[in-house]
Amino acid sequence: YALEIGYFTSNVLVAGNYFTNKGSNNTYHSAIGLHGYGVNNNFIFRNNVFFNIAGDAIDINTTNSYGPSTLFSGTNYKIYNNVFDTMATAGTSQAVYIETSSGTGTISNIDMANNIIKNAAHGMLTVGGQVSSSTYRYNIMASASPTSGQVTPTNNINTTPGILASGNRPTPYYQPNPSGNLIDVGL
Repeated sequence: YALEIGYFTSNVLVAGNYFTNKGSNNTYHSAIGLHGYGVNNNFIFRNNVFFNIAGDAIDINTTNSYGPSTLFSGTNYKIYNNVFDTMATAGTSQAVYIETSSGTGTISNIDMANNIIKNAAHGMLTVGGQVSSSTYRYNIMASASPTSGQVTPTNNINTTPGILASGNRPTPYYQPNPSGNLIDVGL
């Protein structure tokens, strides 16, 4: 992981970062890993760019709950205004991957909105039955399925995002094209 978070962590803001793999070794399987045990509440991931990540961009996983008998308990995750571009080779991984299993903990109240997702298998994939109250809304997707698992998708757009797509990454490459489809849409 480029950034690893967990074990009784609350009130975290991850904003304005550029996560990318450089070179042929693809060092980071996931850009952000959130796992462990205990209460892990109130996370905001906003205005980040994830490019050329070898696996999932954000990996939230309760199955890594080794240690004390305190189970993972996560709630209130906000994932807003990020760019997820090319998750694994040919888009075989997710922008956001959430895994839970019976007896390892729960995750609830996940809201993913106003993101750009390009070349990913899913915008948000949940595995296991311990995820509740998750929404996926107003995201622009190109070469990505919206969701799979316990997620409610609404008002998403399947189209190529209107970004400049030229120049250096992340700026100006991911800036909105003035005549594109990112102006005056979303929330």
